[in-house]
Amino acid sequence: MVPAPVETKKEVAAEEFRRDIFFTIGNSVIAQSQASKITEIVNYMKENPDAKITLTGYADKGTGSDAINDKVAARRAQTVYNALAAKGVAKSRMIKKSAGSRVQPYSENGMNRVTICIAK
Repeated sequence: MVPAPVETKKEVAAEEFRRDIFFTIGNSVIAQSQASKITEIVNYMKENPDAKITLTGYADKGTGSDAINDKVAARRAQTVYNALAAKGVAKSRMIKKSAGSRVQPYSENGMNRVTICIAK
């Protein structure tokens, strides 16, 4: 009698999808040069219907008070949220956060004017 083969399931790690959308100082308008990143995110979300994303707005340290930077960072996250929703990404699949200028994803100050999108 030959034992039945044992089926093993291969665990696949969830792929992290990250795009940084850069803004000019004090601005929350998505520049034309950054628009293709919105399209990439929309396409990723269409191809991965169970994915959810977190949008985190940032501001750079040193160009405004914490109160101003908090508002700028929140506006940036809202702008990206609105752009994605307008292109068909369900609002229930997005979480907005704002880190102001207190949390910095980059060591160089000049690169902190971003909203980061991470798919979960």
